[in-house]
Amino acid sequence: MKKKVRNQNYLPQITNEGKFICPFPQPPVQQNRDAIWYKDLSPHDRLYYHQTLSTTRWSRCFKQTDKIPKDSLDFALLSTYNNLTEVFPKKVDTVMQPETCGEKETFRKLRNTRQITVNYNMRFQHPLIIGGITHEKVEPNSVKLMISGPHVQLTNNGYSRQEGDGNPFRY
Repeated sequence: MKKKVRNQNYLPQITNEGKFICPFPQPPVQQNRDAIWYKDLSPHDRLYYHQTLSTTRWSRCFKQTDKIPKDSLDFALLSTYNNLTEVFPKKVDTVMQPETCGEKETFRKLRNTRQITVNYNMRFQHPLIIGGITHEKVEPNSVKLMISGPHVQLTNNGYSRQEGDGNPFRY
């Protein structure tokens, strides 16, 4: 089974989105091999060596594949919208991408994570199967942390707990 964990490396793993045509600047080698790469660096050196997903994609050292959408037609063709199954779609359905809804893994990465293989010890020699509705349409407003920001509602219908005594109140 694969699990997503935060990528602690200075360079994101986006080899499925393209290829590196020249090397990025690498931080100096640490004397202790178990130490984190930024342990003895000054803040401006750490900022120089660390690459985000955006800076890697826009760098001249990275060549993207042809799968990356270039215009609005490409976005519409790669969306989750299917005109055979949806009768009255909303405007957002025609451009919603599958990785936004969390439906499947595609070639694009939204967060700087890496996948590791985890072997679970199965006692009864069968995996746990979680059932449910398989053909439920994903509502973009119900996907938690789809658009991260300070004003996104993450509580039940506006109810929240006070920090002082823990009593619920509606704001």
